[in-house]
Amino acid sequence: MSHASIDHRHGEPTVAAPLLKQVFSVRDGRLDDQSRSLIVDSVRVGNGIGEID
Repeated sequence: MSHASIDHRHGEPTVAAPLLKQVFSVRDGRLDDQSRSLIVDSVRVGNGIGEID
């Protein structure tokens, strides 16, 4: 996913896998067809640095 394309679908931020072009939600990690999902961690920016909760 480090080379994924970032986009929006239906007003929701998404990432597309580079090889198979599967589109996942950035918010919850779910694939468009609900058959797979990615692990999603909440993040925040503190003192200008991204932090994983």
